Amino acid sequence: MATAVQPQLAGGLEVAWSPQSAPQEALVTCPIEDVFYGGARGGGKTDGLLGDFAAHAGKYGKHAHGILFRRTYPELEQVMQRAHEVYAPLGWDYNEQKKTWTATNGATLKLRYLLRDKDADNYQGHSYTWQGWDELTNWASPKALDKLWATLRSPHGVPCYRRSTGNPGGPGHGWVKRRYIDPCPEGYHVFQQQPNAKKPELTIETVFIPSVLDDNPLIAEQGYEARIAAATGDNDALWEAWRFGRWDVFVGQQYGEIRREYHVIRNKRREDFPAGTEWFATMDWGYNRGCYGLHAGDSDGRVELVWEFYDEFHNLTDEEAAVAIMEASAHWPRCSRPTRASMD
Repeated sequence: MATAVQPQLAGGLEVAWSPQSAPQEALVTCPIEDVFYGGARGGGKTDGLLGDFAAHAGKYGKHAHGILFRRTYPELEQVMQRAHEVYAPLGWDYNEQKKTWTATNGATLKLRYLLRDKDADNYQGHSYTWQGWDELTNWASPKALDKLWATLRSPHGVPCYRRSTGNPGGPGHGWVKRRYIDPCPEGYHVFQQQPNAKKPELTIETVFIPSVLDDNPLIAEQGYEARIAAATGDNDALWEAWRFGRWDVFVGQQYGEIRREYHVIRNKRREDFPAGTEWFATMDWGYNRGCYGLHAGDSDGRVELVWEFYDEFHNLTDEEAAVAIMEASAHWPRCSRPTRASMD
């Protein structure tokens, strides 16, 4: 278990970097291919990426080749500074012109920024065993990032990993939430991501590791919570997102007051609904992905969303969409047949 990065010095052993929390420990020891790490501000995301690659380099040596992205060069400068503090004490060599670190065992890590989707074409034909994407929600679309899945490969049989970090908000909030948070909002549950809807049999093992300010005591003890409060002002939604990593709190969404711990009832069965419950369906075709929902309503006007199904309905005929909904809903016997539906 790789829990520390340690350079050997004359006076003994000095730790250059070690996980500050259980989430960081989980990240640097995680065997899952695709990991999204983060949530609140100050959760130790960049450090987690640098430590994770150090562990990867230590295990696979000269056959470990990584690349770490930020969206813009000014953002990358912060990563470069922290990398010097972590890797220089290990004796790693840094090539300023190539923005590349080389470990004493031959492992390499490139630091790059990717501003436009077309910039991904510059890396076609490359081979990496590790990819890092810092502040994933700064990318409005996953198009460029997903194109670089094809560069994760090793002729030496080294296991390949993709590690990403991010906070709620930003232009990429929606797609990051759908891909990494919605399948398991509490985190630590491995699920199979289907990256291509036309090839559902091909999946990538994925997990979300949540992290908040309290998981990074070195920052928390410096009064960082008060700085978050100052930065968010009277914007309660932004405070909830930045301080506690709440992905359901999103400026501009229809129901900004939603909290999973308050509004989600778990393990409720069909027989738990009283006699006379009306079941009805809703459907929104959507622009990128559509949603079909089954709801239960009572005589007092209360409504519960019991089950929802997302798909790229705009790419399907009416008949194909109906079949997809029927097949998916067959796995949810707690829902009754709807008596009416509201659809756009």
